[in-house]
Amino acid sequence: MAVVVQRGMRQELPGEQRPLTSETRYHDLNLPQARSHPIPSTSECPSRSAPGLGGGRRGVGRDSPAARAIGQVALTDDLTGATHLSGRMQLPPIRTDLYYRCLRGLYPAMPTALRSRSLRTRILGWSLLPTLLVLLAIALVSHFAYQAMAHDLVLERDRELTRLLASELGTRLEEYAGTPSNLSRAEGVYEQEIMSQATLFRRLVNTLRPRMGSEGIAYLVNDAGRAILHSDAARLGASLEALPPVQAVLRGEIGALRTYDEQGVEVLASYAPVPGTSWGLVIEQPWSSLTTSITGYQRAILALMAGGVLLLCLLVIVGVRRITGPLRQLVLATRSLAEGDFQPRLEVRSGDELETLAAQFNRMALRLQDSYQTLTRRAMQRGRELQVLNAVTAASSLASDLAQVLSTSLYELNDSLGLEAAGIWLTEPASGSLRTAACEGTQEGIRILKSAEGMLGRLGPASALAAAGGQMSADLLHALPAAEGSGGLTIVPIMVRSVSVGLLVALPHPELELGPEAVQLLTTVGTQLGLAVDSHRLFADARRRADLFRLISDVGGLITSARSLDELLRAIVTSIHERLGYELVGIGLTEGGHVLMKAGVGGEWDRPGHQPPCFVIGEQGLIGWCAAAGEPVLAPDVKADRRYLPLPESDRIRSELVVPLRSGDEVLGVLDVQSEQLHAFTGVDRA
Repeated sequence: MAVVVQRGMRQELPGEQRPLTSETRYHDLNLPQARSHPIPSTSECPSRSAPGLGGGRRGVGRDSPAARAIGQVALTDDLTGATHLSGRMQLPPIRTDLYYRCLRGLYPAMPTALRSRSLRTRILGWSLLPTLLVLLAIALVSHFAYQAMAHDLVLERDRELTRLLASELGTRLEEYAGTPSNLSRAEGVYEQEIMSQATLFRRLVNTLRPRMGSEGIAYLVNDAGRAILHSDAARLGASLEALPPVQAVLRGEIGALRTYDEQGVEVLASYAPVPGTSWGLVIEQPWSSLTTSITGYQRAILALMAGGVLLLCLLVIVGVRRITGPLRQLVLATRSLAEGDFQPRLEVRSGDELETLAAQFNRMALRLQDSYQTLTRRAMQRGRELQVLNAVTAASSLASDLAQVLSTSLYELNDSLGLEAAGIWLTEPASGSLRTAACEGTQEGIRILKSAEGMLGRLGPASALAAAGGQMSADLLHALPAAEGSGGLTIVPIMVRSVSVGLLVALPHPELELGPEAVQLLTTVGTQLGLAVDSHRLFADARRRADLFRLISDVGGLITSARSLDELLRAIVTSIHERLGYELVGIGLTEGGHVLMKAGVGGEWDRPGHQPPCFVIGEQGLIGWCAAAGEPVLAPDVKADRRYLPLPESDRIRSELVVPLRSGDEVLGVLDVQSEQLHAFTGVDRA
């Protein structure tokens, strides 16, 4: 096996610490790098003996007394302690290109992790990855620093130890070599006694037998590089001149180096010349046996560091989870909030800003829920209001049927506001009193409203609290008849051009209280109903005027076609009765101081044998007063007018209108119109 050794040696002065003497460049050898192993102690290396000496060309001769004495002995027992060699040696260069490639492999992955959309991944990437890189760098630096320090200590110690052992070996050899020399000079004196020294030599052999452990070897070489003493007896006399430590010791150098033996095993060889001789002492130990304890210690360090890294990762993961857990809950709760679910609440008990954030989020969600519910209620209320108003507006377009408009409006109000009953009281134009126009609801609710009908009729619209649809005052409620639930009446005016034309009365359920929005809706509906009532009255007036115009046209035609006065009067009252629908229509002419009824339709005029009445002008009945005054006389309620003269056959008459028939300033007669309804005549009829 080829071994490349760089030699850069310098002569070392006694006691001087020598720097690196030689180095082996392992990357040039194309061999695997040395593994680290712990350094065994001296006690862990069992002794091993290898007797035998080899000869050389120079130094102590093979046949000299010293050589013969040395042939009977081995190395001193102190050699057993030379398990390590000293010296300084450069460590194998670190494969930095490999680490650079690893780092270049890590860096492309870092931006992806750091740019991740996950906050947990980004936190782990920014905190854990740099920490792991720093710990990895620390581990590598610690590993190689410890290895370098251990190598330096082993080499330095073993170099000095080998030098001391070689010096003591020289001293011992000189002492042992002196005895044969003395005996040879005094051969006669000690004759017959030389064998008495055999015990001494046997003791020396047993005492000085080299023990280098189970794997180490030690050998002495002469100046020719041949082994004169070797732990392996088979190697005695072999030429070891080609080995680097042998070459160095033959140059008189003291040191230690890492090299490879003849079998290709990496060894630590320490060498030193033996003083007083041309020999050199070389001790070789397998590098793996020296680094066994180092390897165990390094493995323990790596295991401890790996445990620390795992603990750090665990702590970082747990910490990041504690941080990102509430944030994930916040994301899910926010997503639910965006979808309209206001129920999720965050439960965070961290005692830090995350708990404050969760509390603020819960408060915000509660406020949003309240706002959403409020908006929903308002939207539903506005929808109901629009539904009611649309229904009222659609019904109002049918102005010819006011009863249908009022009934539809009350039905929509009951359905929208959940009322028990609702009613409408309208004002009579002539008298200003209230009359029931419509009523919708449950039987009990209608009964309660009917119980208040008389009171409302007497109070009139002026007594109702009309401001913004407010509820009836306490004194008016006290005046109502005692009825269950009557205290919950809500009354709003039905307004037309700032004039009240009636009342809208709402009776909610006993457990329900109408709020301001409901009262505002009632007020708005009251305004719409006022428009409907006004439209109906305008339509009724227009229709009445049209009927009057047609009546006038008919009368004009009758005048031109009638053959007698009686026929003309009969035709006129018949046309008025058919056109205007009054219950009784009559015409009387003045004769002297009386008004004699000449023609009539309806009432007692339709009964056979009827005798037309006669009225004294200015004294009897409304007819006499009209003929005397020459002005129309209107009695909306005949029972309330003392001028009214009741006739036996007219007990159902409630209102009467008498209009004079004039020719210039002269009153020729009167037109009498009677109705069974109160306030049946309007200003149009009077005109």
